[in-house]
Amino acid sequence: LVAEHMQLVAKRLLSDQPQRRIHLEATGRVASLAYTWKVPSFSVSGDDHGRVFSPIFRSGGDEWQLKLSKGGEVEGQLGIFLKCLNAVGGVTLEAYFTLKLHNQTPRKSVQKWAEHEFKHTAKPHMGWINEDWGWQKFIELEKLSAGFLVDDTLTVEVSIERRNE
Repeated sequence: LVAEHMQLVAKRLLSDQPQRRIHLEATGRVASLAYTWKVPSFSVSGDDHGRVFSPIFRSGGDEWQLKLSKGGEVEGQLGIFLKCLNAVGGVTLEAYFTLKLHNQTPRKSVQKWAEHEFKHTAKPHMGWINEDWGWQKFIELEKLSAGFLVDDTLTVEVSIERRNE
């Protein structure tokens, strides 16, 4: 019954947002999600700090967002981070995730994985924030022209496996 419900949710999300590839499954106490984000006009995108944020995407009741940092964290590097937006009120969400930067030659794609407890944290003079987790040095910016940028579009994929509480 849970697996059928997750399939219905996945179908609804796919029909609501056709550019997203979302796959949900229920296996015991684990929910999985795969999300692909295409970043058009990558060379001119971003705020004053070189940050680009994905649309918010959902897995079950969880809301997630990706962040790219174009040299803002470490000069000359592309940073990629994942944030759980609903880890609030002392809730901790434990997740295993993989971030993949697609190359037009698939074997040259770059992939990294981590396990992290996402939580809502109090920071002095900042209040409560949801911290992101990822890599400040995912790939050197100059290497993006070697098949990662296709028509100035960058493709990032995240796969998340979260333990349900």
